[in-house]
Amino acid sequence: MDKLDNKRKIMLFLIAAVAFICMVMGLRHSSQSSTTAATSTNAALPSTNAAIASTNAAMTSTNAAIASTNAAVPAPAESQPATDNSAVSTNTESTNAATAETNAATAETNAAVPQPPAIPAAVDNSATTPATNEAIAQTNAAVSEGPSIPAPADVAAAAAASAPALSAVQLFKGDKVFIFSSTTYHTHYVLSGLMPTGNCVRVNTFWSDNCQAGTRCIQISYDSVCSVTNQGWAGAYWLARANDWGDLKPGFNLTGAHSLVFWARGDQGGEVIDAFKVGGISGHKYSDTDTANIGPVTLTKEWKQYTIDLTGKNLSNIVGGFAWAANAKANPKAIKFYVDNIYFE
Repeated sequence: MDKLDNKRKIMLFLIAAVAFICMVMGLRHSSQSSTTAATSTNAALPSTNAAIASTNAAMTSTNAAIASTNAAVPAPAESQPATDNSAVSTNTESTNAATAETNAATAETNAAVPQPPAIPAAVDNSATTPATNEAIAQTNAAVSEGPSIPAPADVAAAAAASAPALSAVQLFKGDKVFIFSSTTYHTHYVLSGLMPTGNCVRVNTFWSDNCQAGTRCIQISYDSVCSVTNQGWAGAYWLARANDWGDLKPGFNLTGAHSLVFWARGDQGGEVIDAFKVGGISGHKYSDTDTANIGPVTLTKEWKQYTIDLTGKNLSNIVGGFAWAANAKANPKAIKFYVDNIYFE
């Protein structure tokens, strides 16, 4: 038993020794780890201190900038003292006094202006003679009516009538004077005097089919059915100036010409023209000095030359260079006809 106890004691002692040795080794290892960690921490301390120093420097700069900004902000304006209205009241009273004086002066000026004469009472005609009464009545009528004002449409004609008379320009000088020709642009007189209203006449000055000469001629359409309600006839004048029947200016002096020549044809044949004529415009300031004509003329489908004799005619002022006229009775249906190469010779 004693030996067994001794063995147990030795075993316990060995176990205790081993445990002690293990504890000592563990403490040594722990001490080394702590030392290593402390060494690492000490190595990191300079960097941390440097970062803290940079942060402090930045905070110092920021504080300086804030101080500069505060110095730049203007101080709030001082409140103004209350306005003294006593002077304003004094000025207003002075202005009112000056206005009162001005009004008084104006009243005195108005009083000094002479008043218009009184309007006389109406004349008592009871004691006047009949002759005096008639004279007074005429005077009153003239005053009430006043001078007459011409209508706008009459102004040009009235001005022309009051102007000195003009002389017609000498046009005929031995050569042909053309009214219409497609082979020359040097023509005179204008197809513009449609009669009596122009409602039943149509004119085409650029007709190009089957003309007598050149590239164009004049087609004239007369609606005789239309003209039954428009005085039963129609016609047209070639005037010295468009739409001037001799009210504004004279025509042309054709003295020396012995005839007017033209060509004409009907569209179907059988068209009746009452007259082809030269001149004949009357009742105007510069009326035609003479007239001559041929007709009635029955047209054919073929071109034919016609001549109006002007021998012995006074051609010193011709406003209407050429004309035609037709009536509904001689032409129960609408007609068309053509003219070309119209000239004086």
